[in-house]
Amino acid sequence: MQNNLVSVNMVVFNGAPFIAEALQSILDQTYDNFELIIVDDASTDDTLKIVESFHDSRIKIIKHDRNRGSLESRITALNNSSGKYIAILDADDISMPNRLEIQQQFLEKNTQYGLVGGIAEKINKDGKSREKMMGLALSSEETMVMLLFKNCFIHSCVMYRKSMIDEFGWDGSVECSEDFQLITDISTKMKIINLPEIVGKYRKHDKNLTNNTGLIKKNSKKIILKQLLILGLQPSNYILENHMNFKKKIMHEDSKLNLNMLGWLDILFNANKKKKFYPEPEFYDKISGYWLNIIDNPSVYSLMLLYQYYKSPIMRHSDRSFFDHLKFSFKCLIRYKPKKRS
Repeated sequence: MQNNLVSVNMVVFNGAPFIAEALQSILDQTYDNFELIIVDDASTDDTLKIVESFHDSRIKIIKHDRNRGSLESRITALNNSSGKYIAILDADDISMPNRLEIQQQFLEKNTQYGLVGGIAEKINKDGKSREKMMGLALSSEETMVMLLFKNCFIHSCVMYRKSMIDEFGWDGSVECSEDFQLITDISTKMKIINLPEIVGKYRKHDKNLTNNTGLIKKNSKKIILKQLLILGLQPSNYILENHMNFKKKIMHEDSKLNLNMLGWLDILFNANKKKKFYPEPEFYDKISGYWLNIIDNPSVYSLMLLYQYYKSPIMRHSDRSFFDHLKFSFKCLIRYKPKKRS
């Protein structure tokens, strides 16, 4: 038996090329106890005409008299939603037929979770697969830690408890990143997770809001800094920029940057040891992974790197063997330069 009403929120401005496919993907859901709230933000193309051509009592259309932007449109959609759960679908994306059923069942069975996401297949403007999956299906604890570095959710694949959005709201100070801020806020109170199932298709095209990479980066920095402040840390812009660029399985060319970021990872480790805000095993796994990647992949080994290595609390908590220490020390003493990877 299907119980809880799900409110699917879709906001759109000039979405005529793709909105019919998005709407049909919701109407074809295996879970049918939903309402589809569509906020047309004063579109000037055929969006409204296409939406009104769908005759289904579950569709509710709200028309803005002027263009108010995505944030105000999301608020309008939420204020007109009656469901226990809020599912997001952008007008250019597609939901898999069982998406609402899977996510509603998960939230019903797992009351400690404030939201649930899933994996998205990336498609091009014509709907053809780009053979790439988006989103990270990690444990709830790993997901909370990941948010300290980047957003690992695809918003068109997220279903929220409405009570959580009501509590935290959409933050207008981080335009184009409101979802990242909301997800992060909810993670401080309830568990969050991406399921490993493919629940949607994310369409990449030249009019995506996410193409505004400068604004997204700027506001992502704000959101990550807010989390670091909880740990009692306020890094320089230089450190914060590189904090957001941690990568694995690459050679690290800048020796000065390597030393700075190794020191920063030690600071993160000590701060969370003190505050105990993030789950410690998962937090250590994440930052030690970045730490080991820098340690094991410098463009040149040095005595300064050796010093940073032996003074690190991350190293002291690692399972590196005596042979690992000896080998690393030898490379630093002879200032070994690995061959660059082709």
